[in-house]
Amino acid sequence: MDDLPIMTQELWKLIQWMSEYYVTPLGQVGKAVLPKNLSTRYNPPKNWMVQPINTGDDDLEAVKKRAPKQYELYQEIVKTVGIQSINWLSRARKTGIGFHI
Repeated sequence: MDDLPIMTQELWKLIQWMSEYYVTPLGQVGKAVLPKNLSTRYNPPKNWMVQPINTGDDDLEAVKKRAPKQYELYQEIVKTVGIQSINWLSRARKTGIGFHI
């Protein structure tokens, strides 16, 4: 969120009114009203939070054979942040959680 608003309350009301009056999407009206150099393609940084946990050798071997890319990712995470001793794979199976690479 910006420290300063990019438009006043009056301008926002005008954009809403124009959208309703001309039966035009808000985004299209905003694009016409706001300066062209105002970025509409803002892509905020994403922070991914992961915490690997010990699954036991049998589960890891199964993942290594069945999903080598996921196994490789898991190994990189373990090298980066360490590991805890909770069985995440069996927990994921019970809850139906999965992931794709």
